[in-house]
Amino acid sequence: MRIITQVCFLFFLPLIVVGQVSNTELRTTLLVKDLERESRPFRSASNGPEVDGDPYFTPSWCGGTITLYRENKTYQVHALKYDVLNYGIDLLFENDVLKSLDGGLVQSFEYKDSLTNLPHRFVNGKDFTRDGVPVHGFLEVLCWGKVDVYSYVEATLLRPNYNMALATGNKNYQISKKKIMLYSPGTELRPLNKKELTKIWSERAQEMDKFQRINKLSLSRERDLMLMIDYFNTL
Repeated sequence: MRIITQVCFLFFLPLIVVGQVSNTELRTTLLVKDLERESRPFRSASNGPEVDGDPYFTPSWCGGTITLYRENKTYQVHALKYDVLNYGIDLLFENDVLKSLDGGLVQSFEYKDSLTNLPHRFVNGKDFTRDGVPVHGFLEVLCWGKVDVYSYVEATLLRPNYNMALATGNKNYQISKKKIMLYSPGTELRPLNKKELTKIWSERAQEMDKFQRINKLSLSRERDLMLMIDYFNTL
């Protein structure tokens, strides 16, 4: 009888232990396990002693969701950051577990900026082409409509250019980030400039010129440009 009691106790012990784990810890554990096949060890926030600059789209951790290509499954995560330079999504779980997802596995992700509380939505650039070549990185969705507009940030690692004789330049590698406005007729991305806008406006050109003139908008300012795109999408 004592042996049966001991066996029963050992059988139910895991259930007792699980019962002592908080819902948050259990949810985090299950989520990490579910992503284990897709994730890789967290890459240190430091880019090394010889690299200067921030590789991330935004320096702050923000709560959001990610959707993987596999099974088109969406996960809600405690916090994430988009690593532009390394094409990855870094995840921070509630029990301080850190993971990194290869960008090629992520179909899209969303978050609310922790400072402005504004929503940001990104889609994988590999589903689009630019000059016939799939885009490496994520596109931030600025608007969807008759004209779909995206913001794309390119990150480049610049080599040291220090001149010892003149004591000028940089001794370390530098992370350089450049933002580009793009729009897509279908899945082919094109730069959003004055020449392309003439094609976009087409028969609505006079209306758009009038709207721009009345509201004193400049095509060189992103905010003004987006106001014009939003207006055009309503016509």
